[in-house]
Amino acid sequence: MVLVAIVAAVLGPLAAGQISPTSAPGNWTKAYDSNLENPSDWTGDDGCASGPNGLDVSALSSDASSYDVCTLSRSTSSDLVSQGFQLNLTLSPESQLEKPLSPLVQIGDSSGNGFSVVFDDSGGYAICQNTHSDCSACLPANLGCGTASVVSDSTVAWHTDSYVGNTLVIRYQVNADGSDTISIFANGQEVANTVASASIVSGSSVAIGSGAGGEALYTGATLYTANG
Repeated sequence: MVLVAIVAAVLGPLAAGQISPTSAPGNWTKAYDSNLENPSDWTGDDGCASGPNGLDVSALSSDASSYDVCTLSRSTSSDLVSQGFQLNLTLSPESQLEKPLSPLVQIGDSSGNGFSVVFDDSGGYAICQNTHSDCSACLPANLGCGTASVVSDSTVAWHTDSYVGNTLVIRYQVNADGSDTISIFANGQEVANTVASASIVSGSSVAIGSGAGGEALYTGATLYTANG
């Protein structure tokens, strides 16, 4: 019995450790998985450039307040997000970009209902209940946030070394009481978990891009959905 207890004490934590906090719920299905080299998967303007290195998104305007997004084509014709989703993204190091690293994710409908998540290269991040703007004004380094900011903070989990890439996971879950929980993971570490009223409705699309005056090179994207 003593031996069994010792084995259980040793193996128990190891078994638990095999379940990553960024693993999608087991009953969700994988709806998309790509290295982002196929340009037909994403729609947008000339700021969306797919190539052998992935999907490079950079605002075309020289205006420092401009941003750009590229929309997952399939999400415009199929409901992939309203019941819950998880989006896993892999980002290239900032050294491979011409502008500061600033990944942006927007989930919403044509009326701007939904939410935006944006990071900057210092590890600052923000969540906003609005997709009519990029939420960059709500980053900790900026002032004058004009949108409904849910979270504005910074994290040491973000790799600020320009030669090291980052991973970003965004999970949206619908709660039993009708509220929503938005969780963000940077490089495997949970940096935000907040209850919101994002109101993700059927017809909402998935878009990734770059925040104001920035750029992001996405080298991988996986989308899990609770919509079945």
